[in-house]
Amino acid sequence: MACKTMMMVTTKVRPKTVHIRICRHAPLEEAFWSLREWSLHSLMAAIVAAWLQGCAAGGDRPMLLIHDVGPAYPEAARAADAEGWVKVRYDVSAAGLVENLVVVASNPPGLFDAAALAAVAQWRYRAAVVDGAPSRMHGVISTLRFQLDGGERYESY
Repeated sequence: MACKTMMMVTTKVRPKTVHIRICRHAPLEEAFWSLREWSLHSLMAAIVAAWLQGCAAGGDRPMLLIHDVGPAYPEAARAADAEGWVKVRYDVSAAGLVENLVVVASNPPGLFDAAALAAVAQWRYRAAVVDGAPSRMHGVISTLRFQLDGGERYESY
């Protein structure tokens, strides 16, 4: 089965025109073997052009966090000098909204859960693109750390 992102890129490499057939999912070494008689600089320029054109032309794109809100430190936790973390699982809609929030684990249990859920509910994403269309992402997991010395943090989305 042929890859949907296979492309033909034409580039001028002195003294000739080079045609490169490259798939964004294939290793770059395949393009090197098909054009090994060209100089390294010319070859690299042609491959980079082909690769960038493929990335910009469409296909798949991962989701990207574009608006985040840090959690508010609960007053009860601050008064008790408590620190901890909350691991949250959620879905990201095709519109980039966070949905179906659930606490997977937390330490200490229950102390920071509401603050973590309130913060993540406000996050916005540029939706993932799969086969050229915005797609829903299921089961995204983020860990939010609550620390008194450096403020609230989250490790990843």
